[in-house]
Amino acid sequence: METGKDLIILVDDNPATLRAGKNVLSKNYDIVTAPSAAKMFSLLENNSPALILLDIDMPEMNGYEAIKILKSKPETSGIPVIFLTGKTESDDELEGLSLGAIDYITKPFQPPLLLKRIEVHLLVEAQKKSLDAARLRADEENLSKSQFLAYMSHEIRTPMNAILGMAELILQEKPAQKIMDKAGIIKNAGANLLVIINDILDFSKIEAGRLDIVPHDYSFKTFIQGVIDIIRIRANAKNLAFETLIDENIPAVLYGDDQRIREILINLLGNSVKYTEKGKITLWASCKSNAESETVLCFQVSDTGIGIKSEDMPQLFTGFTRFDTHRNAGVQGTGLGLAITHQLCTMMGGSINVESAYGKGSVFTVRVPQQYRPGGAVDCGAGGMDRATETQNAAPERANFIAPDARVLIVDDIDYNLQVAEGFLAPYRMRVDCVKNGEQALEKTSAANYDLVFMDHMMAGMDGVEAVAAIRTQEKAKDRKTHVPVIALTSNAISGMREFFIENGFDDFLPKPVEIARMDEIVSRWLPESKKRRDVLPGSDTRRETAVEDIAEEARLDMLKHYKKHFEDGKDADEAYLARFAELVSAFKTHAKKRRGSDIAAADALVAAAKAGDTAAISAVLPGFYNELTAAFAAGKNAAASGVDAAFTARAQALGEALQQGDKAASRSIMKEIAAMPLTEAAQELYVDLYDLFMMDEFEQAQRRLALWLNK
Repeated sequence: METGKDLIILVDDNPATLRAGKNVLSKNYDIVTAPSAAKMFSLLENNSPALILLDIDMPEMNGYEAIKILKSKPETSGIPVIFLTGKTESDDELEGLSLGAIDYITKPFQPPLLLKRIEVHLLVEAQKKSLDAARLRADEENLSKSQFLAYMSHEIRTPMNAILGMAELILQEKPAQKIMDKAGIIKNAGANLLVIINDILDFSKIEAGRLDIVPHDYSFKTFIQGVIDIIRIRANAKNLAFETLIDENIPAVLYGDDQRIREILINLLGNSVKYTEKGKITLWASCKSNAESETVLCFQVSDTGIGIKSEDMPQLFTGFTRFDTHRNAGVQGTGLGLAITHQLCTMMGGSINVESAYGKGSVFTVRVPQQYRPGGAVDCGAGGMDRATETQNAAPERANFIAPDARVLIVDDIDYNLQVAEGFLAPYRMRVDCVKNGEQALEKTSAANYDLVFMDHMMAGMDGVEAVAAIRTQEKAKDRKTHVPVIALTSNAISGMREFFIENGFDDFLPKPVEIARMDEIVSRWLPESKKRRDVLPGSDTRRETAVEDIAEEARLDMLKHYKKHFEDGKDADEAYLARFAELVSAFKTHAKKRRGSDIAAADALVAAAKAGDTAAISAVLPGFYNELTAAFAAGKNAAASGVDAAFTARAQALGEALQQGDKAASRSIMKEIAAMPLTEAAQELYVDLYDLFMMDEFEQAQRRLALWLNK
């Protein structure tokens, strides 16, 4: 019968000790006695004692041997054991405690002392169990929170992939300016929303203990240049000066988590841009070595913005806190950026502090310890950090190859994700197959050999992990010599996902929303070299190559205009300056042969004059050369536009006839043909209007709109 008392097993081969112990302990505890270790083990089959009092000197099996067995079995290893023995030597006591006993009491025992020591030990054990239970509950809650974060990350980032991806695809197609403007607004608003989402997820991950610091070797120059390029664009958009001062003694290669440091700097510099209306933003970067292979990176971010009130300073790094809300009502954000920054600095063993004068500006100072490889310092001279001013407005470069013989499989259970991925891959001219689940993916991979597979993680039915395992099994069964690279496509942005995917058979990891640059990097890295063709540009056709050349020639003409003014003003030109000028003229000569089928005679004279350092000859020839190029370029563009207009007009007339006959199917078919054609800006504007009317089934209005355009 259960009494509610703790159960104690008393083990001793002396009956007198058993009787005495039972008499003393039975008032407070349920006591079961055992005359041997064997009997104790028999009792343990049906009992779970709170404590065992164990003698040492016993026949057949002594107490030392018995405790070794107790501690070796999972079901009994947690039972506390007190040795109750006549062995009084300190060596015996030391051995007993080293074998796992929680106490050592010698006989003859004093009843009050025995009771008190048992009481204390059982209280400690109860508290330990309570702590273990609380820890288990906390672990379960953290696991639940992590699972929730993974789910929310997937559910929020999945539609963001479609929003940002589709906007990017529209911009890549270079539609009419009106559409470009609208797509740009969607992309920028989506990017701002993604920053807010990432802040909330990061803060939640920190709270859940799921945000990790992942150190690795990285180039400081590449890291800091990436930060500068991003912020300079934002600063330029608000007409703010952005000054950078980089210590030349910073080691070239550092060991740390550059992504987290980048996050810190983007947060601080981004805030400076947001809260500064005029003046400048300054970034200082320096280092202080405090060991042979350790340095402390120091970053200072200063601005001439609105500053921070002294009463707000104590709560500055508190989450979900925004200050001076009336003044900053138009500034977007969650109030989490500085809280995350503070946590990241702490996690990396660093620090952050701030000095601010309200109405004048702020200075944030971040210090982060990093390991480094001795022997190299970052190059911050010409061509180094200043590169940002030259490249900030350059369009992102797509891949320099096509792969018409390559075959790629995209697996995702959401249609618009398939469309985005397929659209991003279109310039490569690869053969792309799209399926919506793991089962369909296996059918495809069993029937054909793919060069690359993009696999979503969370799908109904067979998910991505299960599908990859099955693909690897297929490869072994078919004895394929090639291993198809499988890239995880996932909206799950919690830490540790890259390692999870690699461990489960994937080759790389591509988070959603998918970025074009990251997609290009993946394709370039994993597509077999044998499938890449570099003889033409990716996705090139006559229209696209012409557009690229036109953009490049327009930029070259602008550069030539600056050289023309330089020589007209009679300014000096050193050897390096003349060499760059000769290189530019040679580029015009090559382009003239390719596009116009004729050489420009003045080009050779200009190159020869540049090599000879004859600036007078250059000044005499260059104006005519520039005028001839400008006229030829304008004529070429007009001719191209005329041809485009003629082709569009022919299809527009056919569309008008189809509309007049009420043939909606033919009308839609012609609209699809027009969508694939190169169009002038005016024609694109007409197409957009017609498309909107078609979507609303307003065919009569579409006919009238088209007739007006044709009559012009």
